[in-house]
Amino acid sequence: MRNNDWGQRDRERSIRKPSETRRIAFVGDSFLEESSLVPVSLLVEERLGAGNEVLNLGVSASHPVDYLAVVENVAIPLNVDEV
Repeated sequence: MRNNDWGQRDRERSIRKPSETRRIAFVGDSFLEESSLVPVSLLVEERLGAGNEVLNLGVSASHPVDYLAVVENVAIPLNVDEV
């Protein structure tokens, strides 16, 4: 899996949340970012089915304080419904 335009191991995403979509953000460290051949966010998105979008916002070598910054500065501006 390649990195998207945002630098994440995820498919390409738009900044604007698609209409009629529940947007979920996965925030974490390298276990989220690099732990499997297919990112867990994509596996969960597939299992949830249509109408759900799961963003991979994992960052290697990060800690809980960093997660808060990702939520405040990235996830919330992306109009996520759940983190």
